[in-house]
Amino acid sequence: SKDSESAFGFGASCLCKGYKLYAVGDLNQGFVEWTIRSMNHGEPKVAAELVAQLDHGGYLVGDTAYDSNKLYDAASKRAIQLVAVRKPGKALGHRRHSTYRIRSRELLEREFGQSLIIARRSIERMFGNLVCFPCGLKPLPHWVRTLHRVRLWVRGKMILYHLWRQNHAAKTA
Repeated sequence: SKDSESAFGFGASCLCKGYKLYAVGDLNQGFVEWTIRSMNHGEPKVAAELVAQLDHGGYLVGDTAYDSNKLYDAASKRAIQLVAVRKPGKALGHRRHSTYRIRSRELLEREFGQSLIIARRSIERMFGNLVCFPCGLKPLPHWVRTLHRVRLWVRGKMILYHLWRQNHAAKTA
């Protein structure tokens, strides 16, 4: 890409250049908070910014990339309990850890914590639907370059996705 604002980062298990959608999804409301950044931004750091914009209270479920003390503490400031799957075979180590991270580990050992992880699969399906529905997020047209245009393009696609989702829910109800 000749887009000077895009950057290299990890996406789909390889090094790519471009932009990435960072989003918080809710099964009832759809994508409640989201942003677009160049791919060189770390997921936990952007997640902390998104968490700061969420309403108070509830559970937030993430994968191993979100198992970070700083993110647990950022979520706790909004009365949100982050539940992130820990990295396989990784112990906590000897340094101080967030009490909310330790609570997350305890939750994952219970049936309730496992049900949160299972519910996360539905959120993953939302991301898949966002890409695959008829007007979904496909590769950007050649004229959608620079962060400002990419954000506008994705905002339009998000509006179309939420309208499609609402219409689809009405048909199945």
